[in-house]
Amino acid sequence: MKLNKEKYNLLLAENCLTQAEIASMSKVGKGTIIKMLAGADTQPKTIGKLAKALKVDVLCLIEAST
Repeated sequence: MKLNKEKYNLLLAENCLTQAEIASMSKVGKGTIIKMLAGADTQPKTIGKLAKALKVDVLCLIEAST
């Protein structure tokens, strides 16, 4: 499962959040978020934590399968 970088960044902007703030809110390490943004495969639970912190459905954050 991969994080959709564009959607993630738009949600951060909409919520006026920094990387450090979302890392703290979601309890996902900044290093992990950086790896996710670089295209690393991610555990569903980790994307779920980000979605919960951003108050969006997890489907809003994942890359569409091709």
